[in-house]
Amino acid sequence: KKWKMAKGQPHLREGVVMPLVADGIAGGLCFLARRSPWSYSHEDFSMVQIACSQVATRIKQAQYHMDERKAADSLGVLYRLSHELSKYLTSREVAEHAVQIISEELPCHRLWLGVMNEQRTHVAGQAGFGPGVRRQIIQMQVELDLRHELFDEAIETRKPVIVQPGQRMNCSGLEKLINKL
Repeated sequence: KKWKMAKGQPHLREGVVMPLVADGIAGGLCFLARRSPWSYSHEDFSMVQIACSQVATRIKQAQYHMDERKAADSLGVLYRLSHELSKYLTSREVAEHAVQIISEELPCHRLWLGVMNEQRTHVAGQAGFGPGVRRQIIQMQVELDLRHELFDEAIETRKPVIVQPGQRMNCSGLEKLINKL
């Protein structure tokens, strides 16, 4: 769009807002302002449109490369986990070292890792990380016969369950963990 600025703004006489469009998707905006009394010409407008198209394409390429780098970093983390954890024999040793690596690689304030027992009745804490995570919390056991909507969903679907801010948790295990913290 092209418009004249309001009279109350003496330093801006005219401006152009141009969307940054790549592959038909607007990914941002560019704003040009002019203090001089001359209007932008059609050629100026075309030049801004072409420049913004090139900028948008380059931004999209940069985002694509960032996504590729994140994927490569993720593979690096997985390789590091696999390589480092293959050195340990007990579930506690594996968990302790896994928590250390995960806490270094992924942003988190606290981390708790539990392993299901052979009877599939309890999840026994093996390792933890973060402020307030003491031995009592690390070794906490969660009885799976109790109410655990979130744990049950994660175990049954074998997919992560996202807990939204302020979401009511009907999960005795998480409530127990949070209360102990």
